[in-house]
Amino acid sequence: MFSIRSDADLGVGEFLDLKLLVDWAVHSGFHFVQLLPINDTSVHEMWWDSYPYSLLSVFALHPLYLRVQTLSENITDDIKDVDYEATMTAKLSIAKKIYSHEKEATPSSTSFKNFYSENQDWLRPYVAFCFLRDFFETSDRSQWVDFLLSHEIR
Repeated sequence: MFSIRSDADLGVGEFLDLKLLVDWAVHSGFHFVQLLPINDTSVHEMWWDSYPYSLLSVFALHPLYLRVQTLSENITDDIKDVDYEATMTAKLSIAKKIYSHEKEATPSSTSFKNFYSENQDWLRPYVAFCFLRDFFETSDRSQWVDFLLSHEIR
């Protein structure tokens, strides 16, 4: 996915770039497009998370491939090379800023409620893991145990 670059992407190929690839494939006589896994692999939040077979979730798509430009009009595409960490940092920073402006309306929006309702089986444990990974600043769950047990969080 990362190498499917277009003029519209920000540092790496993005989900919306797939349409261009599929259109090209159909025009060229191909009947399918095969990709490496595009699931979230941000376990360590470092460049080695770019390994596509170390999935956090079989359902969660990787935020690296999000076209953040569709979330706001005030975003420039200033990352020209594929740089995993720089792209993730930029995209997550942009997404967090947009969310901070939209967070009051998001939980009550119909689209959010529908998304949550349709995906809560995988979304709840995924969000819990991401929260704990960020809170403890490590994805090594063995380092969470003492805190969780001392606070009776299970």
